[in-house]
Formats: sequence, structure tokens, C-alpha cells
Amino acid sequence: MKAESPIRFERSARHHYDELSLSDSIVLEMIAKGMIYYAFLDPKDLSTPEVNRPLPVIFLTCWMPPDTLGSGIAEILLYLDGNHTTVFHVEQLTQVWERYWRAHDPEAGEKLRALR
Repeated sequence: MKAESPIRFERSARHHYDELSLSDSIVLEMIAKGMIYYAFLDPKDLSTPEVNRPLPVIFLTCWMPPDTLGSGIAEILLYLDGNHTTVFHVEQLTQVWERYWRAHDPEAGEKLRALR
């Protein structure tokens, strides 16, 4: 019998899968092999976009595999839920999260220039 994965996916995480040619397994691979940046969101930080999930919430930027569609960078949001990590948002990098990333990672601009 197959063991249950410690990473779960909410339906909201899959909202953009079709338009970006993603799947749960591709997202897991992106997290494992393509992570660029991560941060635990601080609700006291006024630059943090509103996120309606239990804390702690983690923001990731990850390279998208070449056979997917989009900008090449995805934003992924997840939260820790007991013994599980739950992914609740996966999307091509948006301006809102790009601004957050640039404000918190001094290397973000360089990484984005390399992509574009």
C-alpha cells in the first residue's frame, strides 16, 4: 500500500493547472528541484499580501519546467498543517508577489533579469 504524501494540495492550488500545463507531481518537482526563494510570511509585515490560511504560511518562487506554459517562474503558497504541508496556491508569478519577493530578496531583480 502506498504511503500518504506529507504534502497535500487544496483544490484552490489546482485552479491554474490547465492553463500552465501543471499537475501535482510537476509542482512537487518544482519545489524539490526548482526553488528559487522562500519566506515564512510575517503577518506584521505591511508589505505581505493578505493570505487567509493558518500560520505559518510559506511563499515560494520556483522555476517552471520548460514544457509548462507561462513566465518561467511560479508563485506557490503553502501552510503547515500538523504533520502535513498543504499547498493552496500555484500560479505564474503575479505582480503582487513579485513586489513582495523584490522587497525581501536582494537577488530577486537579478534572477528575474536572467529570465527575461
